[in-house]
Amino acid sequence: MVRSTVRRPLRDLPVNVLVTVGPGSDPARLGPQPPNVFLTDFAPHALVLPRCSGLVTQGGAGTIVAALCHGLPHLVLPQGADQFVNGATAERAGVAIVVPPAELTAETVRAAALRLLDDPVLTANARAVQTEINGMPDADAVLTELAG
Repeated sequence: MVRSTVRRPLRDLPVNVLVTVGPGSDPARLGPQPPNVFLTDFAPHALVLPRCSGLVTQGGAGTIVAALCHGLPHLVLPQGADQFVNGATAERAGVAIVVPPAELTAETVRAAALRLLDDPVLTANARAVQTEINGMPDADAVLTELAG
């Protein structure tokens, strides 16, 4: 569930905010939102990420990599499973800010989101990783080399 601790401080920022509540979940349950907040159950990364300045997620590995493929810094709010390790790894790489559950307040989320949007080093690091990813061989090239 998208917690109000996360939604409220983001909706007041001077940016558009897309909130996904999960497939099959009703976005209307979150009630009316300001004009800059868009609610949906799901949004495909391929359509959304090219239009983003950064991401705020729980820190699943696929989402972090998808963000980096687009040169986007990340605010990770880990909740369980591998999200803590993923977030810590991304933070060490200089492409993410992590707010652990014990520190999760509206104030810490707002401060971290503002830093995410304003810190040129986070964005530069994410773009450097994007360049590295773009330089990697595609699956066909790897298979050809392995089979060769």
